Amino acid sequence: MSVEQIVAIVDPISSGAGLAAVFHRQGVKTVAVMNPGLPTCLSSSFRPSDFIQVIHYNGNLDETVGVLSTLSLCAVVAGSEPGVELADALSERLGLRTNGTRQSDARRNKYHMQEALRAAKVRAIGQFQSENVEELVAWAENYDNYPVVVKPVRSAGTDGVSLCYSSEDIRKAYDAIISKPNLLGEVNTWVLVQEYLRGTEYVVDTVSRDGQHHVAGYWCYDKRRINGSAFVYYGLTLLESQGETQDALKTYIFTVLDVLGIRNGPAHSEIMITPTGPCLVETGARMMGDKGPSMTSAAVGYGQLELTADVYLSGTFFAEVFGKPYVLKKYVHESFFVSQTQGLLKQSFPLAKFKSMPAYFSHAFLVEAGNVLEKTIDLMTSPGRIVWIHESKDVIRACEDALREMEENGMYELLQDGEEALTQAKVSPRQVEASVPMTA
Repeated sequence: MSVEQIVAIVDPISSGAGLAAVFHRQGVKTVAVMNPGLPTCLSSSFRPSDFIQVIHYNGNLDETVGVLSTLSLCAVVAGSEPGVELADALSERLGLRTNGTRQSDARRNKYHMQEALRAAKVRAIGQFQSENVEELVAWAENYDNYPVVVKPVRSAGTDGVSLCYSSEDIRKAYDAIISKPNLLGEVNTWVLVQEYLRGTEYVVDTVSRDGQHHVAGYWCYDKRRINGSAFVYYGLTLLESQGETQDALKTYIFTVLDVLGIRNGPAHSEIMITPTGPCLVETGARMMGDKGPSMTSAAVGYGQLELTADVYLSGTFFAEVFGKPYVLKKYVHESFFVSQTQGLLKQSFPLAKFKSMPAYFSHAFLVEAGNVLEKTIDLMTSPGRIVWIHESKDVIRACEDALREMEENGMYELLQDGEEALTQAKVSPRQVEASVPMTA
């Protein structure tokens, strides 16, 4: 008689909400372990019906280990960024496949992450952290290479990230961060100032098993200077698996994963190719957020979702594809909506028109008619996005061009504009989940 297998997923939200279904297809049941204090904008993607049990972590590790010890667990997996440290601690205590806790902080804290690389003589960002704004200003003035980047020590996406050209910019960015809750529901107690990396930003999604690393996807970001912000998401494209740039990214990120102790499970890494070579922006010891893993699966046939589940089970599929470049069966591009106006949106976005386009795959609309539309300055204020998938790059490009033309010609027509609308209305993009599930 076979023994029932159960996997615990810590904070199965955003892309991690899709992990349970993959395990279920392998005949494995799932339980959820939920951290306290997750903001509604994140926890709204959680699907309790996917789990035979939901365990609410109250800060007592021994108690949670005790509960999980009564189950026939075969793995503990981080389902999202907030769950990384708890997944490390639980998997280590339970004697399961783990990255351990010795470097957990360096896998979540952006400052410690870069310092770990520097200590290992791996290219890292010049930086300084402090609770005191004048110390941050003093470092930047001494660094003498404006602009600099100011951001929270722990968060995700472009939450709280500012490009600062002067000491006054740093003070404004600091005031917007310190003692404020970040995207992950944590209060910012430290602020980080870093050198500004010039170059092209890429993403490398990996999955590892026992220290062997495999690339599940290479992506290229298109972030633009819009509405006074330097880091507005405009597009994201899945790249071919082979090329000179990909080779440089792979060599660099595999070293980074070793330094950060990511030996098992997924990682989502943002890397800038600078004139002096690759440099890490940050790594998350979890899958790419939102629909990234499923986008890869649709284009390749498999991706981080399938590989992540497999490395915590038999590892058979991981061994089969390990070291082999993936092959794009279709091309993928994600378009982020960019609003250059603000007020109350007059009409909902034209879904039927988008669905009629040949490359349409899925969408996420974060603003509806009558809701507040903000000027897009970061990922949180983007009012929506569409994923295009097609065998032809030209078809995808035509769909993207059609979207941008619609943005310029009435898609963001307002009922009311200005600050009055923003203060009167009850709903805004910042109140909707940044990784809101996309709908096909």
